Amino acid sequence: MPRTADELSVEIRRYCAVHPNAVDTIEGIAWWLALQRYDDALQEVRALVDQLVHDGVLVRYRTQDGASVFGCCPEEFKRANSETDKEQQLERRPWRS
Repeated sequence: MPRTADELSVEIRRYCAVHPNAVDTIEGIAWWLALQRYDDALQEVRALVDQLVHDGVLVRYRTQDGASVFGCCPEEFKRANSETDKEQQLERRPWRS
């Protein structure tokens, strides 16, 4: 998504506030912004995934090394598919006057 000059300026200023000694090429500064956006997205996704686990949409699994991985909750999607099927069946009914 294209950013305005003002939006990019804010992002670069924010990066410089956290990394006051940063020095880089144009390409490097583009990486600063990409990494900063990644960090922002990671925080947002972490909060959302926690909520989706709480809501039963995702299930948390632990790997042998203790890392968390997440998967879709089969029961949630069976229910959602069942509701979608019912809606589609209603949509297929011919209109009666």
